[in-house]
Amino acid sequence: MTGVMIITAMLWIFSLWFNREGPVTRAMAGDSYTVYIIHPVVLVLLSMAFTGIAIPSLAKFAIVLPLAIGCTFALAHGIRAVPGVTKVL
Repeated sequence: MTGVMIITAMLWIFSLWFNREGPVTRAMAGDSYTVYIIHPVVLVLLSMAFTGIAIPSLAKFAIVLPLAIGCTFALAHGIRAVPGVTKVL
């Protein structure tokens, strides 16, 4: 019951106060399906790039997470800029 109430409250709060779309979020929304398709490749490549670095796993996660988000959305935006691709993605 607590979980359902928390989810309901979060849906209400976010729909009330954070229901805005700017130019960046509009572009990210358009690229989101492409991100969904290509994110495993980007995550695997970034994770493999950090295998040789001797830092704790949590630190690697903190480094790879923003890199993966930025790289995946940039790559998706570049892919969707190719003529004709937006009809498929």
